[in-house]
Amino acid sequence: MSAKGLVLLLALSCFSAFSSSFKTADQHYQDQEFDKAFQLYQNLATIGDAYSQYRLGVMYLYGEGVPTDYTRAIAWMQVADQNDPGLGVADSVTQIKAQLAQHNIDIEPSALAAETASLMSQYGKASVQEKFSPIPLLDRNCQFKPAGWVERAEPKFPVNAARAGLSGTVKLQYNVSAQGYIRDVEVLGATSKHFIAPSLKILPRWRQQPSQQTGLQLEGHQVKLEYQLKDTKVREAKLKALIDEVEQRANAGDIKAQHQLAETIIYWRTQLKSMGIELTNFKDANKWYHQAAAGGHPISRYELGRSMIQGKGCEVDVEGGLAWLRASAIAGYAPAQGELAKQLLKKPDADIKQAVQLLSDASAGGHYLSSVNLAWLLSTHPDAAIRNGQQALLSLEQNSENYFDEVRVLETQAASFAAIGDFEEAVDYQQEAIEQADDYGWSIPVMNQRLASYQAKKLWHGEYYQ
Repeated sequence: MSAKGLVLLLALSCFSAFSSSFKTADQHYQDQEFDKAFQLYQNLATIGDAYSQYRLGVMYLYGEGVPTDYTRAIAWMQVADQNDPGLGVADSVTQIKAQLAQHNIDIEPSALAAETASLMSQYGKASVQEKFSPIPLLDRNCQFKPAGWVERAEPKFPVNAARAGLSGTVKLQYNVSAQGYIRDVEVLGATSKHFIAPSLKILPRWRQQPSQQTGLQLEGHQVKLEYQLKDTKVREAKLKALIDEVEQRANAGDIKAQHQLAETIIYWRTQLKSMGIELTNFKDANKWYHQAAAGGHPISRYELGRSMIQGKGCEVDVEGGLAWLRASAIAGYAPAQGELAKQLLKKPDADIKQAVQLLSDASAGGHYLSSVNLAWLLSTHPDAAIRNGQQALLSLEQNSENYFDEVRVLETQAASFAAIGDFEEAVDYQQEAIEQADDYGWSIPVMNQRLASYQAKKLWHGEYYQ
């Protein structure tokens, strides 16, 4: 009997609030791209995702992308059921066994038990918890340690907002270069557009202690700038009420609340500490990111993955962090796709084509930092088969409304024009970038080296941050 002869009755009774995060894997499956679907489900099953474990069972049952294996199919479904009984797989497994028996296909109980036990030892909740949970550390013991500030002026309160009686916040994310400059600024959210411009105006003037290392000394740091007219005690009372309400929902298993609580800790750590609230370490945020990630929240998976790779509130665990990043990227979360590409490019045996595809997906998904990273890679890679200046320029035409680093964009445009042989344009853009850096008071010697290269009609190769 063929697997297609089975009537599969898997009416899953309960999906998580983020079942839509499996759209990418499910789409491959629906398009009968079984090899791709299997790989994505396997990646998600690795971090204990019960739905993906169930889908692997379906593929083994039908022989889709893999040889038909009824024992392994049922074993995967039993693992899914044990990890999340709420999926409603148990009754369907019983029905499948009955249908197989009607067609004289017997599943050896001992073989099924052994296969299920083997899978549970790798993919059961206890095993996954041990392999992919962050090992918490206090901030003072973490590898992730932002350098001290040389200069950090507060932004001016916008006149229009003051006249309107508006208070608010802006959430930002940025990198810090080896020279201590704030780079690759991304606006993650703002209560009012009035507060964005003064925030962006002040950031290029901030300075951290320079580092002796090359590249970036800090990546993806998140901050919140406040613009407040209200009394401090009133604001603290509202924050305390918010924390209490969200924490109650988070403890009750609300995945969105768990993510919200983690974000609140990240952005309000200083205020929480001054208020005597214990949730002031990155490890406290990681606890809730982890719970939300285990429940399927794609952004929590991304944030948790980054924390584990950076050693932010936990011990450094690159492989564990990559597993969470892959899960978020599979969900189609563009920043995770871009971050995964960046991590892949750090490996000595980097798969450049895979990195380009991930960056292209992230760029198409609206992540402009990935557009810039893609353009630089396509413009400066030493392999002519990888270089594509025209595609680089097209990448830079994506919507950039939430990304702010004019110097980097100008330099990337210069490199892109050089890649298509238009060195005159490359020189113009590089000179403009140098002028903008001078306006900020930045001293970056490699910028003049790039200019000299273009003036000599030579391509530039290498990482952007050196």
